[in-house]
Amino acid sequence: MRSCGPDRPDAPWCSTPPRSAHGARERESRASECNGGDLWFREAYWKIASLYLDRGDYRSAAFEITRFLVGCSPQDPTTLRQAFDYLVETYYNLRDDEMVRLWAARALRLDPGDAYALHFLYEMGPRATTRALTDLLACRTTPGTPLVVGAYSFLRVRDTLRCIVDRDDEDGTPAPCLRIGEVYVGEGRADVERTLGAPKQSVPRDNGAVAYVYVVFFDRTTGRSGYYVVEYESAAGEQVVKALQLTRDRPPLPLDFSCVLLGDAQDRLTLQLGPPTQTLPFDDPTVHVKGERWSYGALPVSVEIVNRQVYSMRVWRPDRLPPKQRHFKFASPISPPSARALERPS
Repeated sequence: MRSCGPDRPDAPWCSTPPRSAHGARERESRASECNGGDLWFREAYWKIASLYLDRGDYRSAAFEITRFLVGCSPQDPTTLRQAFDYLVETYYNLRDDEMVRLWAARALRLDPGDAYALHFLYEMGPRATTRALTDLLACRTTPGTPLVVGAYSFLRVRDTLRCIVDRDDEDGTPAPCLRIGEVYVGEGRADVERTLGAPKQSVPRDNGAVAYVYVVFFDRTTGRSGYYVVEYESAAGEQVVKALQLTRDRPPLPLDFSCVLLGDAQDRLTLQLGPPTQTLPFDDPTVHVKGERWSYGALPVSVEIVNRQVYSMRVWRPDRLPPKQRHFKFASPISPPSARALERPS
């Protein structure tokens, strides 16, 4: 699959416009972007938020920016992205990692090359890719062992590979663990695109299927990028995920497959899933990448290894399971953003 970087500057998903440098705020009036309502009050929320940001009163700034979003409901992507960026900044300074990740993901959904949001995610270091322990999908270490356990994740226990899943979603199949990040096999396309945004490209497959490329991030300075490739199929008249893949560089977000992230050492993968049943060489001349493709027998999972690190992860619906739209209990680790951010600062 073609990727975005110096080797493919003409790729269609690399065409987002450049951002201004971090810290260069242009908080011009956004009142004209509002959908109805009293524009004077919407203007006031934005200007007050700007003053709080300049003063370093980040809790009050978050309150006013969210009031602007709730009261104004802007539809212009530039306005939304700027508001999301400033919420990333405020929550970073408040050291609220969950909210940083939430708003940064929304900003990157609008522009995967958003340097402002990426700056703060990079500053977080490993915290950017680590879920809070209150998150249902959080990966937890097991005391006294090197094992890491996560919900909706595979884990090898002795010689058995188990799918660890919420009791209400247990169905005796591997389906609940065929998940990468918050996207999973059987998920409806509308829900996928609420999470990932619109695809940047569609690519015909040799088997007649079409793969859709969803860029998670693209760092214009370093050329690093990560993206999903998703194939859909029909189930009861709805388009649902048949196969999904996350490829290339590690995104600065917690997008794991069974507690394994892109860029992890191959030994970390082996600890989680056990050794592969088959390894085959692969060579992708479109991005000048060579490595090994690991597979796991009947388990519908394959992983590409480059330089002893995880480069790509793919899961798909096994033939023995019929196409089906699925809904899993991925509990939100936080209260709704508007409600939480609209708690007036004391």
